[in-house]
Amino acid sequence: MRSRLVWGFADQALSSVTNFALVLLAGRWLDPSGLGVVTIGFAGYVLALVVQRALIGDPLVIASVREEPGRRDAMTRAGLTSTLLSGGLVAGAFVVLGLLVPGPIGRGLLIVSPWIVPLVVQDLWRFLLFRDDRGRGAAANDALWLLGMGAALPLPWLIRSDWAVMAWWALGATVAAGFGFLQLRVGPEAFTRTWGWWRREIWPFGRWLAGDRAVNYAGPQVVPFVVAGLLGSAEVGGLRAVQSVFAPMTLLGPTVALPGLPAIAAGLRDDPVRARSVAVRLTAFAVGASVAYTAVLSLAGAFVLRTLFGREFGRFTSLIVPIAVGQVLVGAQSGFVLLLKAAKRGRQLLVTHVVSSTATLVAVWLLVRAVGITGAAWGLAIGDGLEAALYALFAWPLGSARIAASATTGTGAMDSIHPEAVGVPGETGA
Repeated sequence: MRSRLVWGFADQALSSVTNFALVLLAGRWLDPSGLGVVTIGFAGYVLALVVQRALIGDPLVIASVREEPGRRDAMTRAGLTSTLLSGGLVAGAFVVLGLLVPGPIGRGLLIVSPWIVPLVVQDLWRFLLFRDDRGRGAAANDALWLLGMGAALPLPWLIRSDWAVMAWWALGATVAAGFGFLQLRVGPEAFTRTWGWWRREIWPFGRWLAGDRAVNYAGPQVVPFVVAGLLGSAEVGGLRAVQSVFAPMTLLGPTVALPGLPAIAAGLRDDPVRARSVAVRLTAFAVGASVAYTAVLSLAGAFVLRTLFGREFGRFTSLIVPIAVGQVLVGAQSGFVLLLKAAKRGRQLLVTHVVSSTATLVAVWLLVRAVGITGAAWGLAIGDGLEAALYALFAWPLGSARIAASATTGTGAMDSIHPEAVGVPGETGA
């Protein structure tokens, strides 16, 4: 696990650098309003990841982590086909919404829509490489994203616009997505076989994850749209700038999740008590790192914000403390959410996010109207605290061998793999 965490940290560090570079360049070369449009586009990208991970990525990793190589490769091909189709559908929806919705929201969706498919495919490669215990390869893939951005830097340098900044960032992802095909040496599966596999093996648990992720997205990820509607795109840009100062903390969740999910999923079958212990240790690691970082940044955050983004962002320094509190509470969720996913406790995940997302949106709406943009940051922290508490409440009993064993076998998704549905060579006569 230590080795996997090291590569998980390296991979997510590279990924966070690419995302932080997008925010930094948009803030420096555009203005708070331009950064607000880019932030809305980025929120659309996160929505696409929500769809891909809930309905394809996470269930695929959980279902295939203990399968033999031939069957695992067949499931990977079907997962790729599913990702290409879902990404295309999301991109098309963004184009329609972008043309229908006026102002910064519509423009943000339009500028990200051409890049959705390569963005979600690149994310799929990362999770599959960690599933195969190839964390070094996942880190190399994200490193290539960063190198691709370096090669494309003349585009935003010459054209100072929101669409050029978004294209510069996404071109790097497109290069990395192409490299992933070489790393995993797989291509897409036929649609008919993919559909049968997805409906039989992924949908039973994926529907719960999809509902959970959709409700979760309706909380923090909708906040930029709420703020844009109430206060304007400049306030969205300011909120995003302060959040980006805490970018190193965004390393923690994926650093823990990329190696942690397959390890806990396998552990629940063999030693449930130890699997819970791993989840607790991962949570403690994330909380400790969050406290150390936020303690320092709470003191120096104002200086860092003005230095990185410019003097006009100085008026957003009041957001630093509530965002710091929220980051610590996010760290407290890390291991327990993986335990719930690995045990396929979709109902508990959904309940958690119904409560936390509802609380987030209500708190943000009321506090923004009362005190302005600072209220949005405190509303987000309230939702993070409720989420952490509910994850721990639902996940703790899973350390029982009886409960965990029942959870991992209850849906039948891992015990009813049908090779003919995904075209394993040599088993179907194909």
